[in-house]
Amino acid sequence: MKPLLKMKRISEILFIAKPKNTIYTSPQIENEIIDVCNDIILNTLVKKVNSVKCFTLLTKLHIF
Repeated sequence: MKPLLKMKRISEILFIAKPKNTIYTSPQIENEIIDVCNDIILNTLVKKVNSVKCFTLLTKLHIF
């Protein structure tokens, strides 16, 4: 399933077709939501990076 379709399906489950007292706190559901968000963010970044001639990646290293 494409990430945007996954996100649409998850948003339907979370925000539209649910009773008022429904909560989504199980580790499995939380992990699925995180995975879908990760897919969407990663795919968006990859498309943007692939569409340009060059790019720079800046990081900050914390050593404690």
